[in-house]
Amino acid sequence: MSRERRSTPSPTRSRHRGRPTRSHVPPRPTGPDRPPPGATLLREVRTALAAPGPLPLLLRCAALITPSELPNRSPTLDPDELIAALAAVDRVESTAMLTVFGQLGADAELRARAQRHAGARAHALPAWLTDLTPVQVHRTAAIGHVLGGGRTLLVGLRTGSGAELCLAVSTEPQPSGPSIETSALAIPIETVVAQVRAAADDDRDLVIDEPSLAEVRGRLTAAANASASQPLVAWVLRQLPELPTPAEDRGSGTRGTGWPCSARTPLVERFLASPAATRLPAATVRALLPRMIRFSEGGGAGDPRRWGPDTVELLLLELLPTGIPAADDPAAWVPDVLRAFVRFGHAECGIRPGLTEQTLAAIDRAAMLLLAPPADVLPRRDERQVLLGLLAAAVGGRQVLATLDTEPLPDEPLDLAALPVEVRGRVAAVARLVDRCCQTLFDQELRSACRRLLLDVAVAKPGIFGPDASAETTAATVVWAVANANHRLKTPGDDPPGGGLGGWFGLDGVVPSSSSATTLLAALGITNRVAVRDGLLGSPRYLVADRRRQLIASRDRILTP
Repeated sequence: MSRERRSTPSPTRSRHRGRPTRSHVPPRPTGPDRPPPGATLLREVRTALAAPGPLPLLLRCAALITPSELPNRSPTLDPDELIAALAAVDRVESTAMLTVFGQLGADAELRARAQRHAGARAHALPAWLTDLTPVQVHRTAAIGHVLGGGRTLLVGLRTGSGAELCLAVSTEPQPSGPSIETSALAIPIETVVAQVRAAADDDRDLVIDEPSLAEVRGRLTAAANASASQPLVAWVLRQLPELPTPAEDRGSGTRGTGWPCSARTPLVERFLASPAATRLPAATVRALLPRMIRFSEGGGAGDPRRWGPDTVELLLLELLPTGIPAADDPAAWVPDVLRAFVRFGHAECGIRPGLTEQTLAAIDRAAMLLLAPPADVLPRRDERQVLLGLLAAAVGGRQVLATLDTEPLPDEPLDLAALPVEVRGRVAAVARLVDRCCQTLFDQELRSACRRLLLDVAVAKPGIFGPDASAETTAATVVWAVANANHRLKTPGDDPPGGGLGGWFGLDGVVPSSSSATTLLAALGITNRVAVRDGLLGSPRYLVADRRRQLIASRDRILTP
């Protein structure tokens, strides 16, 4: 656990803001073996035009005009220059891109110009592109947990041709501000909700409601300010009706956004009168608890009695000092007050005991790492060893953990020489899909990690790449496994809907997850379902520099006396 957490806009989770450059990596080759400028883009657009729906083309075009702070991503193009360049090239690919920019352009004049150029062409385009409009937002849903924390907004879109898309905006509280991640799926919103329910450990713990129009607009506006998804989210925002007056904007089943001030004092007094607070000093409780209640309103479930593991961890990061506080410091009572209040609040709300135990365990872990334990407290030292074991599982052992470095992964070529000849073509086809996905949604480092995993699996078990295997499904699973191991995905549920990866690969209703990754990773000896789910791939080969840096920081905090 870290005292400083980074807020990253995202997945399309992509968790990759601020990654260092690697200036000593040699430039890519030029000459006869290097395709001419623009050839790769045209090839990608042709591939997207062959897809069954508009999402791959929308994502590729959005990436061209998305402002990027990522040093490993290609610089974005000036929209005015891009429209002019496309207008000068009379090809079906440029016409398709102009058609998309007529929807995703940054301003109305730019969109109108792109539409005029596209309308003057006679190229045959797929019906899902010529009938992209009108776009209807036909349903919205918000998915959260009974204990609060992260909340995911789903926006169901139906294009003029009847194509179904689902935009997902996940927001999680962080010490430095909310972390926002955006993904898109080429499947109906109803399918996404059903998949989340099926993936949940306990369906009773999910809260799925219809958000108010104000919440939809607010969350999409915040996501549009995150550069990783600006054009696509802004396009969806333009499809929403005008915001009604507060009296009209009632929503349906939306959770409360705060605890009324008038209810705070009675809540504190009710807690003090309960058996849970018997051994706590009343003056200390009255000093600490109102601050805890106010904190919970920003990142909790709208009810300060519904504390979850993420929320208590953030609170302790906020309230606890580093080191053991003095006996007369109210901070010394923070863990005890919080434990007692969690028991009281969960009992009053009817939260199931399993969730209460998870939350209490999170308090214990956070307090152990933030408050330096006395040298004679053996259970806490033992727990540190357990935590070190969890970190070691991600990299392949404690010796590897002790010697981790933070060098960015090189831009590795795809070397198929070690593979049987009969599978090289199929592995290369998967690699091309992986490369395009990483170029659009992630970066070069993650692409190198994906190539490594793909080749390692192919060498260990070539039969996985038989003639009946789907290249799209395999590619999506590879990217999911590596992105998950590097903490680039963030969606609700045990087996999340892949951060939009299934939709990006044009998979209708097929979602990469820990279930689909199990078969693939078994080739590397990774058979434990929890290890697959939590991204413990057992080697730093598949970890980008930022993830290794996080592991090193966690290791050092645990080992610091």
